[in-house]
Amino acid sequence: MKKILILLSVVVLGYGCDKVAVTAPIGANEGTTAIRFSIVTPGSEYPKILYVPNGTPAEYLSLKDNDIKVKFEAPTVAPTDIFLDYKTNAAGLAKLNADSKAKDPNYKEFFILPDSCFQILVTKDTIRKGQQYAERTGNNVVVFTQKINPAINYILPLGVTSSAYASAIGTGTIYYYIIGNPLAGVYNVTGIRYNYNGGPSGASGTFDGIPAHIPQNYTGTTAIPTPKLASPLDANTISIDFANLGGNGYKYILTQQNNFSSISIDFNDIMKGGDSNINTWLVTGSYVAPSPTQKAKFRILTQYVNNADPAAGNDRILDETFTQK
Repeated sequence: MKKILILLSVVVLGYGCDKVAVTAPIGANEGTTAIRFSIVTPGSEYPKILYVPNGTPAEYLSLKDNDIKVKFEAPTVAPTDIFLDYKTNAAGLAKLNADSKAKDPNYKEFFILPDSCFQILVTKDTIRKGQQYAERTGNNVVVFTQKINPAINYILPLGVTSSAYASAIGTGTIYYYIIGNPLAGVYNVTGIRYNYNGGPSGASGTFDGIPAHIPQNYTGTTAIPTPKLASPLDANTISIDFANLGGNGYKYILTQQNNFSSISIDFNDIMKGGDSNINTWLVTGSYVAPSPTQKAKFRILTQYVNNADPAAGNDRILDETFTQK
């Protein structure tokens, strides 16, 4: 899955037929007379949700764009008009969770996407007599991405049904995965950036990442904006603005370690390409792991030179504390 992508950040993918063949509720076996989703043009993919929590408020899942149609799967064409309904398949999701949990005790279950987060625009369709495919193939679902909680794993199970024929097991439902990350979400931020004159020759002195040891010979400070949004890149990693430089594209890349018992700190390529001599520390004792009963919290200190050429830049020390809302 990709980020719903969250460009997934936090990420969402629609899995292909082979991925869902064992997870749907009771229906017809593949290869028998049934109705199912079908990729008409080889090489096309099932549509993906573009998940940008602070970006476009609505994303459309278009079957037409991906050349997907609902097909009457039989040796012949439809003997009469077949009337179709599109609806969420909660039973399919329940079976997916149960089957996955039986195979893997550590499986993290998915929740059905809340009704407030999406709308099925096309709820009715028809496969006409003498045809194999349904008539309507345009935008059929809109997802309101800004309403989605990026910390939770969701699935939107879109099923097609008919009173005349069973839905194919697996391909009668498309499962759109929205991978959550407990570290994702909005954070209140407190902190300050200490500005020094001169580069790595000692303008800020020797620093070991301990807050009490921040050199006091700084020439000025810069306030840190709050709040900040942590977008999930996948189930383990988030991206969040660095200092007051989010507008320049500077990001922390934070990855959970050992089932969220700690985090590792990295930076995106824009940050690495724009600054030099970067050292960073997770302040000892500052990390609080996210859980159903508590919010994440952590404090990061970073020392860097504000130029890709260290001889041309000035030292900076950044002290930021993040508290999940």
